Amino acid sequence: MHRAAAIVTGFAIAALLSCGGGGGGHAPVARFSLTPRYICAGDNHVTVVRLDARLAADPVDDPTEKALPCTADADCTSGRVCRDTGAPADPTTKEVQKRCLYPLQYAWDIEDGTFVKTDGGYAGVMLAGTFAGDRPYRVTLTVTDRSGDSASIDDILGVTTVYAAACAADLDCPQGFLCADPLGKGKGCYANCEVDEGICNYCAAGGDACAKCYVCQSAGDLKLCLPPK
Repeated sequence: MHRAAAIVTGFAIAALLSCGGGGGGHAPVARFSLTPRYICAGDNHVTVVRLDARLAADPVDDPTEKALPCTADADCTSGRVCRDTGAPADPTTKEVQKRCLYPLQYAWDIEDGTFVKTDGGYAGVMLAGTFAGDRPYRVTLTVTDRSGDSASIDDILGVTTVYAAACAADLDCPQGFLCADPLGKGKGCYANCEVDEGICNYCAAGGDACAKCYVCQSAGDLKLCLPPK
């Protein structure tokens, strides 16, 4: 079930939620990356976010450093498969580093009912899709090894924004912001770019994915920082 719930923070976090299971072995290590880590507020399913769990591993029961190199599953034995370890490609040969490892099971949970999958699957090592961009979103990955032991980790897909809270009038907004409804989603405090269009080149702290989240656009008789059309 891919549920929707309110998130009150936009800071990216990663926390180990649980480990163990009924397998009696050692829990694997759940790891994944979000690319990009931030999308612009009001992105409206434009930016494809890629979730990559190739760095998840079972280092105690199935250490990568002891696994044989491979190019295909046929190179492996004893139920192992040829897995991309997620490590950087060989600088000389440019080949992806693959090893014969026992397969892991992956389960993604996207805390957003409007998430649109564009590639991969909820049970795959990689998943990609788009978000509305109306708030930060929690993403959870659960990894299970062949013994049934599992571990979960979550992270937050952040949202950068140049407008403040909802408003009823300009007096409700900080200095330099105007109360408007240019997107038809209810009134909000949008940055006024009438004098300086450069203020729209904005990303929140840590928002390394965005080069220019907003552009100065006309909205009736106003000029506001808005998501690109």
